[in-house]
Amino acid sequence: MPDLSGPRKPRNTVENIEDDKQRAIVSIIDPYIKRSGYTKKTFAEAYPKVSLSTLNNLYKPKYERKISPRILKQLSLKISYMFGDVSAEELYSDLLEAAQLDIAKHPFEKVNSDKDVLSKTDMLFNLVEIISNLPIPGKILRRQSVQYLITKDVIAMPSGTFELLVDYTDMDSPLDCWAIDTSIGGYDIKHFFSKMLLDGCNKYPNDRVKYSILTNSLFTYRALSNLEIPVLNVYFSIIYYDGDRFTETYISTAKSLEILNEKGLSI
Repeated sequence: MPDLSGPRKPRNTVENIEDDKQRAIVSIIDPYIKRSGYTKKTFAEAYPKVSLSTLNNLYKPKYERKISPRILKQLSLKISYMFGDVSAEELYSDLLEAAQLDIAKHPFEKVNSDKDVLSKTDMLFNLVEIISNLPIPGKILRRQSVQYLITKDVIAMPSGTFELLVDYTDMDSPLDCWAIDTSIGGYDIKHFFSKMLLDGCNKYPNDRVKYSILTNSLFTYRALSNLEIPVLNVYFSIIYYDGDRFTETYISTAKSLEILNEKGLSI
């Protein structure tokens, strides 16, 4: 049995890193790992993968090898893909600066396998095509409205937008409308629920509205996919777009999904 009486081995933290450049690099990527809620192992294995050994070595007090621009690019692409509000190119530039490397000598050259950060317009344009080809396609509209946002102390009324509204009022459908809001990266879920509960798609009963969050953030998708809200009497889904295809997952609520699936009102 090992001797447990001695001092514990110190954890590899940013503060324990000896090299200034290595510490500056880890100081940039560490907040993203913490934001993801993952361990280093899970973070490394999440798509797109990076080497776990490389990630662990970066956190050691002394990294024995030279930190290459290739590793910094892999990390910037990974973080940009996981958090859609992060520019891979800008993050790569910051990491090069931390490593005291010349970006002119190590430019951010994209290859076919590098995924771009998708804009809201990109996602909505492709989603419109999908919805238009559903068995009950609906009318695609855009609208803006004032939404209530509940804060700790007051009820505010900032200008808010549902980026896309799919109108089913003229059709034989269990829905009157399908309200889709977009998320780039992280999501203010309190804001979304305030809109959902107080808006009612402007004029329809909430139980005849399907609400969806459209995101290109894998972190947002995974975090919200695990929600269960049995007291909420609405259809509620999270739609993830990876640049190639849409994946829709329903949040567990009081509404039965059978009729939506029967009518073909799911992506």
